[in-house]
Amino acid sequence: MKNLLLLLLSLFTVIDLNAQQKKQASITISVEIKGLKENDKYYLNGPSIVGLDSCIVQNGRLHFKYTGEPDQVSIGKTKDSGGIGDDLLVGFWTDKQDIKITGDKTNRKGMTISGSNLWDSFTKLHEITGPIEDKRDEIVISSPYHNQDSVKRRLDSIAEVKKTAMTDYIQSNLHSYAGIILLYYNKIDKTFTVEETNGLLKKFDPEIQNSKYGYLIQQLNKSYNQVKIGEIAPDFEQVNQHGKPIRLSAFRGKYILLEFSSSWCGPCRTMNPQLVKLYDKFKGKDFEIISVSTDVNRQTWLKTIKDDGLSWPQLSDLKGQQNEVAILYNINSIPHNFLIDKQGKIIEDNIYPDQLTEKLNTLLK
Repeated sequence: MKNLLLLLLSLFTVIDLNAQQKKQASITISVEIKGLKENDKYYLNGPSIVGLDSCIVQNGRLHFKYTGEPDQVSIGKTKDSGGIGDDLLVGFWTDKQDIKITGDKTNRKGMTISGSNLWDSFTKLHEITGPIEDKRDEIVISSPYHNQDSVKRRLDSIAEVKKTAMTDYIQSNLHSYAGIILLYYNKIDKTFTVEETNGLLKKFDPEIQNSKYGYLIQQLNKSYNQVKIGEIAPDFEQVNQHGKPIRLSAFRGKYILLEFSSSWCGPCRTMNPQLVKLYDKFKGKDFEIISVSTDVNRQTWLKTIKDDGLSWPQLSDLKGQQNEVAILYNINSIPHNFLIDKQGKIIEDNIYPDQLTEKLNTLLK
């Protein structure tokens, strides 16, 4: 839940354009933050569309216009939804009212965001879930020193407490975006089953059910049972960095590591040298890596491919956290990968490079 305010992974497809437009609100986002350099340019970025608006610092202030449903956005010096180091100024949730942001550039966590009831709702929610997550972290950190069965029982107990808290909060927010967004993120975290999710979804106001996040929940439910060990990996087609369509099923007959990452993901970049080493060892031996990137900035994506020496197929639709393949595979965090066998069946879910090396040594004798 600590990552809720920054979590991003979804696909937005407009079913009824007129209906969507009716839900959209046009608001002003005013920023007054100490430390902004005069005449510097900043962008307002969404989870799937960057450069929603741009503004130059004047008298220490920025003013942006946003039109759309309540959603997660960020302000930064680059057109990149992930934000790169100091380029990211602040991330927050919009609502249907004007928003004012104040604070100091040197203390991003201490900024004040007023006018967004959605932001306030998630802040209050964190006060409820924070202690639950702290207890879970405490168990995980101490787990090497305890009986694993006992640890699992304790973690399962914490998960039930969290699930109850999430259910209560969602049911008390059936008339707001806070409830439907929370249901969405708990769905990709696999807190709720398909049946439980559908049951909660039906309780929302019709307008909320038909919102962007209501639609995303329905899409997740459709693909929920398709992606698991022992099942055939869902087929897809996405373009590579040269604009050429690449289809997963075209690689049948090889072991495939389907890897999800992004140029703005620190752990992904840290893992890339290990993947390069692994690929150099096994390429040409009935093995392939296919990377799907949740980038939105094409230049940043291409620079990462070049700088990290990634020579295997690189795919992206540049929809950021709403990458269509990421949604199809229920990806809720990156890096994440699946190992697929020669018949197209998933045989591993999230395997680390050292473990993969050992497995491929056995499979590709």
